Formats: sequence, structure tokens, C-alpha cells
Amino acid sequence: MKTLKQLALLPLFFGLVLTTACSENENGYENGNNGGDERPPFNRTITAVVENGNNYNDLISKVAITLWADGTRHTIATGTWANGGFTTTLPETIGTELLHTFNILPQDVNISDASARGIEIDINAYDEQQRSRGSIAYRTADWRSQMTLLYVDRDVTVTGTQPLFDDTHDGQIPNGRYTIWNLQLRAGWNRMYFIVKDEQTNYVSTEPISGLRWHFHYYGAEN
Repeated sequence: MKTLKQLALLPLFFGLVLTTACSENENGYENGNNGGDERPPFNRTITAVVENGNNYNDLISKVAITLWADGTRHTIATGTWANGGFTTTLPETIGTELLHTFNILPQDVNISDASARGIEIDINAYDEQQRSRGSIAYRTADWRSQMTLLYVDRDVTVTGTQPLFDDTHDGQIPNGRYTIWNLQLRAGWNRMYFIVKDEQTNYVSTEPISGLRWHFHYYGAEN
């Protein structure tokens, strides 16, 4: 998963394709009421049935929920892989020392509380020898939309239209693409969606979208 700074740069790195994921009633991030893509409250439980997941039963043994902070990957929850999926529960809070500030986002993005801090999760899969074998995300099959979980330490909104640039020998020049931010975040865990709408526009939003499923991305070589 990406840091807040990396999220701001995502469209530069991925061009027209963003990569992440979400949940629906029978197959995703569960909710304290009836599951699915509802807004918070979120009961911190992830129940995932991965597409073609049984094909990986001999490969995957454990799943770890991790955060990237201060150049180190921190594991905050684990789950046992079984029958093509896993279940795990996130901690209620994340220590301030692991959180990133929002003020690293571009000036074009408006942040309601500059003191707010947050971080996103990664989901990593391991074999019985504790080797990393791939990542798991809730996304569309074409990688154009996905959802992740973002923890924030307070209520905060992130809005605005961010023009994107290409790096050239003459410096950064506008490339005609934009990312539209519309995050209405509440203290605690939030669902955050990434959508590539067309060749010009990407969205980062807390508004639910449909058509997402759990997918495993195999790294290939043992590492």
C-alpha cells in the first residue's frame, strides 16, 4: 500500500491505471450492520474470499496486514489462509508514530485539518516458510478501480482537483490529466476508493462503488 505522499503521485506512476480494492456483502470488508460498501461504522473485520482462491491453497499459508512507516514495514494483524480466503481483525487504533501527515499532499488539495494524520494498509500473502508470495487487493478485474482501508486519527475532509504533470528535461509540464479528491473521513478506519474514470480523470473518494472483488497478485519468484 501507499503512503499519503505516494497516493498524491499515483497517477504519475500508473498513468491511466490505478491499483487497489473493496467489499460487498458476501465477499469483502465487513461492516457492523449488514456488511458491504456502507460508510462507517466499520467493525475492523476483513473477511475475504479471493477470486480463484482455492488455486492458491498450497501456496499461501498466512496473510499479514501491514503498514509502511519510517522505511519499515509494520505488521498490525494476521490471518490464516483457508479455503481460498482469510479473515482477520484490524486493531482499533494505530500509534501516532506510524501515521503520516496530510500536509504532504499537493497545494491544490484542500485539507480541513492540517494536523490530521493517517495511513493505509497493505495485504501481503506468505507461504509456510514465511516467504512473501504476493499481495491481495479488492479491485476490478481490469485494475481501473479499487479500494483500500485508511486509518485517520480525527475527522478530516480532503477535497480538490489536482493537475498532474510529466517530468521532462525542462522540468514538470502539465499532461492534461487530473485527480479529483473527495474524501470525507471519520476518526478510525475508512474505506478509500480509487477510480480511473477516463483518459483525463482519476478519482480518490470515500463514495462506495460496485464491481470490486478480492484478487491475489502473485510475485512469482520466491522472495
